[in-house]
Amino acid sequence: MPSDEGVERAGGAPLSAAGLDLSQLPVHKDERQVELDVQRSFVAWDIDDRPVRRQQLDTLIRSTLRRHPELHYFQGFHDLVAVVLVTLCPSTAAPWPSDACYACVQATVDRLSLAFARDSHAADLLPVMGQLKIVRNIVRAADAPYAYALENAFYPNHMLVALPWLLTLFTHSAPQLYAAQRMLDYVWASGPTSTLYVCAALLLARKAALAARAAKAQRGIETLDSAELHHALAQAPEVLGDDASLSALLTHAAELQRDYALRCPAVHAHTVLGEESALFTWDPAYLRLDDARRILTLPTARIALDPMPTPHDEAPMPVPMRAPRVTDVLRGMLRLHVRRHRRLLFSTLSLLVSGGVLGLVVALLWAEPRAGAWRFLSQP
Repeated sequence: MPSDEGVERAGGAPLSAAGLDLSQLPVHKDERQVELDVQRSFVAWDIDDRPVRRQQLDTLIRSTLRRHPELHYFQGFHDLVAVVLVTLCPSTAAPWPSDACYACVQATVDRLSLAFARDSHAADLLPVMGQLKIVRNIVRAADAPYAYALENAFYPNHMLVALPWLLTLFTHSAPQLYAAQRMLDYVWASGPTSTLYVCAALLLARKAALAARAAKAQRGIETLDSAELHHALAQAPEVLGDDASLSALLTHAAELQRDYALRCPAVHAHTVLGEESALFTWDPAYLRLDDARRILTLPTARIALDPMPTPHDEAPMPVPMRAPRVTDVLRGMLRLHVRRHRRLLFSTLSLLVSGGVLGLVVALLWAEPRAGAWRFLSQP
């Protein structure tokens, strides 16, 4: 669990609930969107004293953004912070039960933002698009025909149905608070890479349902309308509400991560996202928060190397057969003759060249019988 040492003011002094004064920090450009999202929070869950929770949530997010202005807010971040808040601070005592409680929650939010969800906090969505492409590669590695069917249905776009899963680490899509907490616990223990494998496992788990839907229309999955397919896959996180199904999903995700590591040839995540991506730099044993803030100032092209969707390699088209022409036969005979009779060929060429030179001399003598022609031949 994070300690309060990770929570600092802009000037470096430890930050406590009692000493928190956001008015001393510059306003972040995204705070208007934060305000709107906070007002929509804590609706799906049975939460006591929503006004207090929303005030705490607003404080956590604005504090993180103002102390780390390199972060760009994304919609759905409030869902992620809300789960952290109610998990680490069960009490709704206003404004905070204690300084230690606030410091613990704030340190966790900072770590999630700067280490786990940093790709989502970039200036644009290109790093997250790269993560979607890696999810596609994992599904390809596990079940190529099914992956190609999904790609054909969604192309030229990514499988954007997984976008909220990645952005919020499933905290937005989980049907129950317990499921969101368990998902966040799994990601916190395994790293942000695990989210990609959970996404892949969830897509693979829907194969039978999609095949049945397509079979009713006597079609293949690839022929389903992208909107219809998106709607069907968007219901996938409902399985997270069942404890047994969630356990099976996480087990499958762990198996995928074991069998198809990020850098394996089938996934090749390092060619999609650069080494500065959160997927490769999240480990607190190696990442300092100053390094994370520096990475956030880099152009996203340094992080997203090849994020856009690309169609899978098509099989080469067969060359149509045609009747052989005479020139084809002659070329084949010549190639065969060259391979078998190289010496004879060289002798023949020598005779042809000699005969050509002799013919040229005779022609000159015939055309110029006077002495001028002999002088021409006698010249060096």
